[in-house]
Amino acid sequence: MRKLAALYLLALSLLVCATAGAQTTIPLKNALDEVTRIFGTKFVYERSTIGNKTTTVDVEAQKDQPVEKVLKSILYPNNLLFLYIDVNHYTIVRNDKKSIPVPGTIDIRGLVPRLPKDTAVEGKISGIVVSADDQPLSGVSITAPDGGAITDLNGRFSVSAKANDIVTLTSVGYRPLSVRLKASGQRLVMTLDQRQIDEVVVIAYGSQSRKDLTGSISTISGKDISELPPTVNLEQALQGRAAGVMVVQESGQPGSATRVRIRGSSSLLGSNQPLYVVDGIPVVAEGNIPDDGSAFNTAMIRQGLNSPLANINTEDIESISVLKDASATAIYGSRAANGVVIVTTKKGKGKPVYTFSTSLSYQKAQTEKMLNAQQFREIWTEAANNATSTAAIVQDIKDGSYFGNGNTDWSKEVTPGDPLTKNVNFSVSGGTDKIKYYSSLGAQDQMGGFHNAYFKRYSFLLNLNLAVSRRINLGTSVNLSSSTQGSPDAALLTRIYSFRPDLPVYDSAGYYSSSNYHNFENPVALAAATNVNRTGLLLGSIFGDIRITDELVFKSSLAVNYSTGKQRSFYPSFTFTGGFTRNGPGPGFAQESNTENYSTLWENTLTYDKTFADRHVVNGVLGASWQGDNQEFLKASGKGFPQDFTLTNLSSATQDFEIASNKKQSGLISYFGRVNYQYNDKYMLTLSARADGSSKFASENKWAFFPTVAAAWRISEESIFSSLQFIDDLKIRASIGMTGQQNFGPYQWRTLFDAANYGGMPAVVQSQLGNSRLKWELTRQTDIGLDFSLFRGRLNGAFDIYEKNTTDLLYFYKAPGNTGAGNVIGNLGNTKNNGMELSLDGDIIRNGSFTWNLGLNIARNRNRLVKLNDDFLNKSTGFITPPNTGSVLQPGQPIGLLYGHIAEGIFQTQEEIDALNAAAGGFYQAAGTSPGDIKFRDSNGDGRVTSADQTIIGNAVPDFSGGFTNAFEFKGLRLSSLFVYAMGNDLRWGTQAQAINFTSAALENKMSIVLDRWTPENGGSQPRVVYGDPNSNGRVSSFYVYDASFLRLKNVHLSYNFPGGLLSGTRFIKTAMVYISGTNLLTFTKYPGANPETSNLYNDDVSTGLDNSRFPIAKVYTVGLRVGF
Repeated sequence: MRKLAALYLLALSLLVCATAGAQTTIPLKNALDEVTRIFGTKFVYERSTIGNKTTTVDVEAQKDQPVEKVLKSILYPNNLLFLYIDVNHYTIVRNDKKSIPVPGTIDIRGLVPRLPKDTAVEGKISGIVVSADDQPLSGVSITAPDGGAITDLNGRFSVSAKANDIVTLTSVGYRPLSVRLKASGQRLVMTLDQRQIDEVVVIAYGSQSRKDLTGSISTISGKDISELPPTVNLEQALQGRAAGVMVVQESGQPGSATRVRIRGSSSLLGSNQPLYVVDGIPVVAEGNIPDDGSAFNTAMIRQGLNSPLANINTEDIESISVLKDASATAIYGSRAANGVVIVTTKKGKGKPVYTFSTSLSYQKAQTEKMLNAQQFREIWTEAANNATSTAAIVQDIKDGSYFGNGNTDWSKEVTPGDPLTKNVNFSVSGGTDKIKYYSSLGAQDQMGGFHNAYFKRYSFLLNLNLAVSRRINLGTSVNLSSSTQGSPDAALLTRIYSFRPDLPVYDSAGYYSSSNYHNFENPVALAAATNVNRTGLLLGSIFGDIRITDELVFKSSLAVNYSTGKQRSFYPSFTFTGGFTRNGPGPGFAQESNTENYSTLWENTLTYDKTFADRHVVNGVLGASWQGDNQEFLKASGKGFPQDFTLTNLSSATQDFEIASNKKQSGLISYFGRVNYQYNDKYMLTLSARADGSSKFASENKWAFFPTVAAAWRISEESIFSSLQFIDDLKIRASIGMTGQQNFGPYQWRTLFDAANYGGMPAVVQSQLGNSRLKWELTRQTDIGLDFSLFRGRLNGAFDIYEKNTTDLLYFYKAPGNTGAGNVIGNLGNTKNNGMELSLDGDIIRNGSFTWNLGLNIARNRNRLVKLNDDFLNKSTGFITPPNTGSVLQPGQPIGLLYGHIAEGIFQTQEEIDALNAAAGGFYQAAGTSPGDIKFRDSNGDGRVTSADQTIIGNAVPDFSGGFTNAFEFKGLRLSSLFVYAMGNDLRWGTQAQAINFTSAALENKMSIVLDRWTPENGGSQPRVVYGDPNSNGRVSSFYVYDASFLRLKNVHLSYNFPGGLLSGTRFIKTAMVYISGTNLLTFTKYPGANPETSNLYNDDVSTGLDNSRFPIAKVYTVGLRVGF
């Protein structure tokens, strides 16, 4: 508190000094900032153009005047001009022929008379130039065969030309337009060149001109996001748009989370997801399902259910900035090791604009092809005939009593007839000199590909900014949402693939049919189980800032991230979880839980921005923040329900009651700062640092310091490049810095105790052995980059190489036996990521009303586990087996290894098998090995195939990944596409092992690929079918590992904007657009499974690379309408 008091005293002293020394002359830049604040106007200009110029104009006193008049009063005396770009967008240039970005002359004192509408002058043609939203454009250069002209303040022109002459229109911020003139009165429409307008990038605690960045930052515009269907959430919207950002849609479950990795994975126990910051509020991508260690809840968490980011309405997003290197992220300190994603929602400006949008989407899940009843009978009969087993099931198959008379397609039985998504949004935005506002309402109703799979969301957003006085601003942001997610059991797709097709949905008695050879229910019965998660989310903040001096601003904000969750599951008596067996129904099972998570954040910052001697630019931020996190849940479950459809609440349970609750708290205190220095628009230096104190560590390790330094050199400003006219901008940058990781439980360093039943008496027992030496995971990152713009902005790009070294990796070690504890967490390892990224964006064609833009990004990341403790090391193999993962790690190798036997094809002859058996002095593989079985490699050379022969059989991390976009525009028509790709990654098709082998009757039906099984007559690509699998063909091996490289048409979007002239007749409709789009339409891959993007468990990088039949992704077809009033 003493530090906080000192901070406020400093701010108060500066305020007093500034008030005492106020003068009538103010820097011109500050006057422009006042224009922005009062009128909502934005400017594009070179820093050197403004320099240290001053003005005596009191903008506040002229707030009732038109903005053009105010600009004249402050710019013209400084020999500067302003040119209209778009609504509330102007560019400022010097009043000389070299600086004016268009040929011809311009009236700088308003002396050119305004032409009456449709004025006809002999030898001249007049007209008006407007923007796409029907606003007049001034300062547009018009070049005709016999002369030229420039539009006045009302966008009107008169040019020496005749009908059918072709003229060219150019203007800063707009795409050039070539058009054939007609008679006087013609209305010419110019479209924005977004790359000239989007000059400002949102960064940590502020914004910065893109050309002045010293860090590696990628941005995604709201326009790009708006072209995606409403079924795509915030995380998925990042896919293919930013180099070095790997996005994997692991599941098609509506509302589920998405795996996002920025420059690789660094942590083994902590999360590798990036930090999300929504309007200044940190958001962690964790759902509301209690992580209590129970198998039931763990299964739901591993599906990635209920991400809070799914509650964010993408219609409200203005831009997304992805901060990748230490220069950009270090100011977030202990939470920034995995990168930072800054989400900025829309703000209001200008005249009131009302927007209504609606869309309708149809989706179709992509599933595997299974055997029909006839094929099922043939394959199982062959498997029984090939078996030596005398089991009862084999005899039943041979005599035909095993088979039923049905022919059921289980995939169709559990799929809704018309899985539609309906989306409606309404927003209003605007502003005056005193108040600016944006508010929206949204509703989404998404049906999934299976029964009881859905996602419904209602959202409300309010962004409000109030100018109390010339120096004081107040504001608030309220992002309120409520969602309901229905999800089927995680095993539903596996049940669809494995349940026998020769049984009907219901038996002759009207009950769900079931097999006599295992205890699993049929898919329709399982689909009747319900898992419903309701989430309420409030991201709210209030803030105020005071301009202490013209260069110094103090801001204080108080924010809250508050979420509530209510989870309810019910499994009827005819489901396996509900106790069903082939002998009859069970008692049923139900669980309910309530969670409450809230985080409060108080931040205070001082920002400074000043230009000295027209060459030295200094700006920076100094701040402090206090964050408190609270999490608690109450969970109860029970069994023994009297029936399955009405009395399903927990109070109706009669047996096996269980109750659990938990509450956790943590705190984070931070002090941070950043200074940017720029000399002569050529040399740039950035210094930033953050000190974090976290309650998640013991007192001796509570604090950590995260510094960074970055520099950039705009070499295109050097004289050697002056003759290279095709180079617009060329900048080299480099950075090095530290970030951290503390995204794990708050009490890992403490010894914990739980209440328990001990000998029939209440007791307290130790549940966790603490480690007071636990400290931060630290990541040192180095980045070298090149930014460039060529050919008058037609080609733009960036190239980066980087290295990330993470030390003090958190991992398990075995506690001494006398402690009574199992595993303890310590700082025990190091990882390394290094790679390169390339982004390109260019206008292939930019000719008048037609443009073709192509964007491309590609990234290569190399991940390596440098070292790790050997508590779980198998010294004979050199592999480390992490507890409770079923995966392996090996120092010197990537995280995400695939481990198993190496398959060397299929045995073709008995002679080959006999020779190997003879050499082994027994059995090479197994006693039952026969022709048609898989041959496995004896990797250690001992003459036999055993578990010791397992080795690395694949790597789930791609060699390259990225995306590319195409956008074609002709007048009001726009066609865009997004492709995403990955190359060099391996995926183990675990479902295949179940679908071609006959280990037992538990997994009865098989995929159609089993039809290509090996036979003595025809051979085949799949092993022979034999009941019991005597060779263990289904063991984990490279036979089931495939190259999962893919190229996917992620989205294609076709839209048409109705021309303003056509809409003007309605008097109230300003803009209107209709569109259609398709998602996941085409996938080019050699991977034989349904989805090469899938992975095993959500947010688990150690056990990745397994396709085990997750909820399938869908093809989505959307039609929509957007209207502005």
